[in-house]
Amino acid sequence: MDAVGPEIFGLVATAVGLAAWTGRYRGWTRRAFGFMVFALLPLGVGLQLMVLGVVTGIHLIGQVGIAAILLLAVPLALLAPNVIGPAWYPRSKIRVGRRGRSR
Repeated sequence: MDAVGPEIFGLVATAVGLAAWTGRYRGWTRRAFGFMVFALLPLGVGLQLMVLGVVTGIHLIGQVGIAAILLLAVPLALLAPNVIGPAWYPRSKIRVGRRGRSR
């Protein structure tokens, strides 16, 4: 079935995005464009909805998935986490783009 690949990618993207948003995964803070990992959450959910819409034949579900990607994932990928981000990020001493040892 052709929908297996996007479904697996959607599940992995949702898990990584959720882990980054809740603060369980903070490895993204050491990367130059690591803040784009937040976009994985709506991207993964959108991909899963698109696959569900294709498999079931209900086009509205797929269109909701596309809307989630376009209206949520793209803006999250373009905005830095200090503009819109998780609640733990402003209290953190970690900042994107900063090099050196963290304490």
